Amino acid sequence: FLIIGFVFLIKGADLFVEGAASIAKKFNVPAMVIGLTVVAMGTSAPEAAVSITSSLAGQNDMSVANVVGSNFFNILVVLGVSSIIATLPVEKNTIKKDAPFLLIVSGLLFLFGINLRISRVEGLIFLGLFIYFLINTVKNAKNNALDGEEEAAITAEVENVVEFSIPKTILLSVIGIAGIILGGDMVVDSATKIATTLGMSANLVGLTIVAVGTSLPE
Repeated sequence: FLIIGFVFLIKGADLFVEGAASIAKKFNVPAMVIGLTVVAMGTSAPEAAVSITSSLAGQNDMSVANVVGSNFFNILVVLGVSSIIATLPVEKNTIKKDAPFLLIVSGLLFLFGINLRISRVEGLIFLGLFIYFLINTVKNAKNNALDGEEEAAITAEVENVVEFSIPKTILLSVIGIAGIILGGDMVVDSATKIATTLGMSANLVGLTIVAVGTSLPE
């Protein structure tokens, strides 16, 4: 059930991205904006689904552990394996803006977590910072602040998006969201049962099995 849940999550995220990107393209949203929003956030839909589902189910340990574990996996394994295959260029914007912002929000997680809880106010601060980051990123993209190679890579990715009819794009998006929600439920339920059966904490399962599974799209 855990594996089936991961399949629903990943395929659901794929369908959601296809549908949402197709709608955006149909309404002539710039390729750069689609790449930096719909496509980028779509790969994180599994993490969002599992963390929100686990919060609603009272498995708050798994919610935080999944996010932290996914960040570890993305930076250490995804970048590690990719750079073994080929040397990875690092864009100037990443060093000047994105990496420092990543360090700041990671520091905030550390500060907010010192008292062993993240409050609603702190959650709103995180969301506010994300909205600021998103608006700033899109503005920079529109002002051609991205390096040529980075812009070409994002544009090329979006050009591969297939434009479907409006009914089909809506259907794809709805099926994708349903898959993400269903997959999230299955992953949280099965991971919780695995933790209980093996005497592991929900925190440990979230940091390892669940974090790796939800990070597969990246």
